[in-house]
Amino acid sequence: MRVGIRAKPHEIQIARLEKGLSQGEVATALGISRGYLSEIESGNRGLSPALARKICQLLGKKFGEIFEVVAISKIESRWKNERDGEKKV
Repeated sequence: MRVGIRAKPHEIQIARLEKGLSQGEVATALGISRGYLSEIESGNRGLSPALARKICQLLGKKFGEIFEVVAISKIESRWKNERDGEKKV
């Protein structure tokens, strides 16, 4: 079984607002787009361990407070492979 990292819905947003930071400020500090951050915050987009670590450091939170490790479904895995040019047969 493959696993991925997902934000617990709205936990990053809550932590960001507690620090008085806008989405744009956090996205810029992380080197990602505001749209990508929005998808991460809502739990609709996975992210790399390195980016999760940067977010934790920036917001002063522990991994388990704002992220969870989840199983990646076969459909999502297939979509990712096709998106990355590794079409399955």
